[in-house]
Amino acid sequence: MKLTGRGHQRLEILLIEDDPDFREQVGKLLGVYNDISQASSLAEARALLQSKPKRFDVVLLDKNLPDGDGLSIIPEIKSLSQQTVVIVLTGDNNFNLVQKCLEAGASDYLYKSENIVPDLLVRIPMALSRALLEIRSASLIERLKDSFRYEIVGHSPATVDLRTTVQSLKGTHTTVLITGESGTGKELIAQRLHAIEDQSGSRPFETLNCGAIPENLVESELFGHARGAFTGANQAKVGKFKLADGGDIFLDEVAELPLSTQIKLLRILQEGEFCPVGDNTVHRVRVRIIAATNRPLEELVSKGEFREDLYYRLAVFPIQTAPLRERLEDIPSLVDFFLPKIADSRFKTTPEAVRYLQRQLWHGNIRELRNVVERAVINAKRRAAFVIEKSDIQLTPQPTGSKGGLPGVPRLITDISPLGYQAYLEHSEREYLRATLILFKSNLTEAARQLGISRATLFRRVAELGLTQKEQVTAGLRTQLAAASTQEGSRHEA
Repeated sequence: MKLTGRGHQRLEILLIEDDPDFREQVGKLLGVYNDISQASSLAEARALLQSKPKRFDVVLLDKNLPDGDGLSIIPEIKSLSQQTVVIVLTGDNNFNLVQKCLEAGASDYLYKSENIVPDLLVRIPMALSRALLEIRSASLIERLKDSFRYEIVGHSPATVDLRTTVQSLKGTHTTVLITGESGTGKELIAQRLHAIEDQSGSRPFETLNCGAIPENLVESELFGHARGAFTGANQAKVGKFKLADGGDIFLDEVAELPLSTQIKLLRILQEGEFCPVGDNTVHRVRVRIIAATNRPLEELVSKGEFREDLYYRLAVFPIQTAPLRERLEDIPSLVDFFLPKIADSRFKTTPEAVRYLQRQLWHGNIRELRNVVERAVINAKRRAAFVIEKSDIQLTPQPTGSKGGLPGVPRLITDISPLGYQAYLEHSEREYLRATLILFKSNLTEAARQLGISRATLFRRVAELGLTQKEQVTAGLRTQLAAASTQEGSRHEA
C-alpha cells in the first residue's frame, strides 16, 4: 500500500480473470486510484505472485479459470502474505459455494453482475477494514501475552505483597537481592523487574547462572576478555556487563561466585567500571544488578565464604520469596496459568484435583508443581480426556535427606491457615504409612492389623495419599529403618 501525492492510499490489486472484456472494464475503473496487475490464468497469476512476493493488498479471483479452480491458488496467496485480502468473483450465487470460498481462506465473495464495479468499490474497503482489525487484534493479543509473560501469579497475601513490592521498584536503579528456596520463582521476579522498565522492548537484559560456569571462566563471561588473554582465547569476547549496559543483569546463584570475582563485582557496584580479562582498558557501564541465591549469604559471610562488603552492596533492597507450602491458596491460579503453556486452553482441572494439590507441601515449590501438572496432562491425554482428575496426579518422589525435615510448621501467625494445617497432617500421614508399608513389605492386611484400622480403610488412604502397594522408598529411609531395627535388636540382646 502506497501513498499518492494527495495522500490517497494506493492499493496493489491483482485481478485474476479470464474474460478479457470484464478484466479491462474492472481494471480501468479500479485503476484510477490503485495499481492493478492482471492475469488471465492460474499460471500467469503464480508468475506475478512469485515476482512480487508480499506485495498485493487485494486479490480479485475468478472462481473458474481455464487451467483450474481459482480456489486452489488461495493457499499460495496466503503463504506469501497472510494480510492479503482475497475476494472471489463468480457467476454462481450458490450458498454452499460461498461457504466453500470462505473455508478456503477468501475474505469475501462477490456475484458477477452489471453492478460488479460499484460493489467492489464498497466491498474492497470493507474487506480491508476487517483484515486490518484482525491484524490489530492479533497484535494486541501478542502484546497482552508479552505484558503478562512474567506476571507474578496468585492471590495469597504473600504474593499480593510481592507484586506490590516489585511494582514499587519501577523507575529506580536499585540493586536487588532475591533470596528464597529453589523453585520459588526468583528468576521470574528478576524478569518482572526488568519487564516493568522495558516498555519499548529495547532495554538489555542479560542473565548468568554463576554456579553453572567453571571458576576459571566466570570472569570472562561477566567482564569479557582480550584476544590472547589465556589459552584458547583466539578472539576478544564481550562480557555480560557490557552487553547489559543501559539495562539489567541477573546473577543467579550469586553465592557461588569465587572470592576473586566478588572483588571485581564490588568495583562495578561502587564505581560502575571494570576491565576485561587480559586488558587494562577501563569500561564504564550503567547496569542494574539483580542477584539471587537460595543460600543464606549472611551465614556465608560469617564463614568467610562471601565478602561482607559485597553482601551489603547487593542487599540494598532484599526480596524474600515465600515457599509454595506457605501460600497454598495460589495453587489454583498457578495451575490455570500453567495449563495453556503445557497443553492448550481446553484442559481443565476438577475441584477435587485442585484440593488434592493444595494438600501437598511442595518441597520443590512452583517448579515441582509445574512438573506435576505436566504429568497430569499426559495422564489425562492417555484417557483421551481434557479434564484432569485427582487420579491423573502423580506426585514427585522426595529425595533422601531433603533439608528442612518436616516442612509446614508455622513460624508466624500469618503462616497458619486451614490449607497449611491439612497439608501438614496429610504429609505426616503419608510418610508414616510409607514407612509402615516398607516394614510390612506392602502387606496391607498385616499393616492394617498393626495400625488398628480395617484393611479397606488402609487401602483407601494409601490410594488417596498417592501411595501404592509397590511403593518404593529411598535408600536413605531404608537405611534409617534398618539402623533403627539393629539398634532395637542390640538393646534386647543387652
